[in-house]
Amino acid sequence: MFKSEKINFIFDDGGLGDNIARMVTMRYIKDHFPHVTPYLYVPDYFLPVARNLVPDLIIRPFSKGHKLFDEKLPGRHTNLRHHDTLATHLVDHTFHALSNRQVDIKFKNYLKLDTKFIHIEKFKLPEKYVVMTTGFTAPIREFKPEKVNSIVQYLNDKGMAVVFLGSHQAKVGATVEDIKGNFADTIDYSKGIDLINKTSLLEAGKIIAQSQAIVGVDNGLMHLAACSDVPIIGGYTSVDPVHRLPYRHDEKGWNCYTVVPPESEPEKFCQSRWDFVYNHDFRFSYFKNDDLINSLKAEDFIAHLETILK
Repeated sequence: MFKSEKINFIFDDGGLGDNIARMVTMRYIKDHFPHVTPYLYVPDYFLPVARNLVPDLIIRPFSKGHKLFDEKLPGRHTNLRHHDTLATHLVDHTFHALSNRQVDIKFKNYLKLDTKFIHIEKFKLPEKYVVMTTGFTAPIREFKPEKVNSIVQYLNDKGMAVVFLGSHQAKVGATVEDIKGNFADTIDYSKGIDLINKTSLLEAGKIIAQSQAIVGVDNGLMHLAACSDVPIIGGYTSVDPVHRLPYRHDEKGWNCYTVVPPESEPEKFCQSRWDFVYNHDFRFSYFKNDDLINSLKAEDFIAHLETILK
């Protein structure tokens, strides 16, 4: 018999998408390290999702332990100063940080959300609908209103219902820093079912899982979508999708469709490509213009929807 080692694992940076990807590694650690009893600490807002994805893991909220956390705490932190998530996949980064190894792709698949006991009947959704995620916390990842309106109009013309999901308050970091979620008032939410600020994360996860597709620009709900088999249509600006597309069914980007800037756009994937740029906040354009987000074309999103909804 192995002697059990109690080890703390600490999600002390990043947002919703980062933490969803990290649970893949925690599943692997729980299954493949019999000599370890892992204790996972997560931001309070993420606790219900974490416990849903890996129910047999000991998971604690920061509100019941974060005062103990410092650099001397025995265990593994996700907040590594020398190795970040800007130029590597979120799942791969976490395997490096928490288990110190590379693994076969079959161990990298996003975990499936258990939706059996998540109730969404109160929202009275139609049988078929497409989810649109229009909020953003980083201006460089804004889903431009005119693009959103064009896509929604296309879906309306096809007789397809649209459900808007998101929250005006996003949470990131270890002790939970609130970041304002921005939603442009020029988006015509009257042409869909507006559930912004009206769902929990688990409810949003089930609504997405039962949709025909989810459409958005590189955000946390796209990663929540990856906890099901739903088709994902994602726009990417400053981050290369190779570092964000989920692993599903032993394939990176399974059932995912990307919309990216043209090769002629000099800022394309700048956050992934421009190493040694320490003093720039990549939530904003390096050149301080809208060229990158404007280069995502509505017709490219619509072309993918045509493929999915045919």
